[in-house]
Amino acid sequence: MMQGATDALLQFSKLVWNSEIWRVVVNVQHRFEHGYEPSDLDSLRLDLRQLLSNPGSRIKHRHVGSVWFDASVCGLRLERTGDVIVACGDSSDKVLTQFRGLVGKTLARVDIVSPAGDADFVLEDGIVLRCFAATGRFGESWGILPAENAAAPQAAS
Repeated sequence: MMQGATDALLQFSKLVWNSEIWRVVVNVQHRFEHGYEPSDLDSLRLDLRQLLSNPGSRIKHRHVGSVWFDASVCGLRLERTGDVIVACGDSSDKVLTQFRGLVGKTLARVDIVSPAGDADFVLEDGIVLRCFAATGRFGESWGILPAENAAAPQAAS
């Protein structure tokens, strides 16, 4: 990823900064083979919203967008102060338990490293979701879907 593309994606990511994660969608892939039945994280999506400033309104939040990750293309790891909480190769039970805990947390910012496109999604309480885009697999590893136009993702590859 060129520096200009990294800068553009970083600017676009500001759309979801300081947003609350209100829904986490985790897809786990199960493969069945003779004597071997692996299951691991296939994809992850964080749906984000922001509190509206109109206190009299029935609608309290607005959906600002989603961040999605294709774990078959990139590596993912959830960390707190450098310690790994869960990684994409961990058991399905651990993945589901740990990612469930992201609901209600605030995405403070996104840091993107050029040229690889690796990204840190920094949450308010020191938790970091690290996306390793440079895994050698081809495809879009993560992207941001704005709420207004979910069909047109801004993606990192």
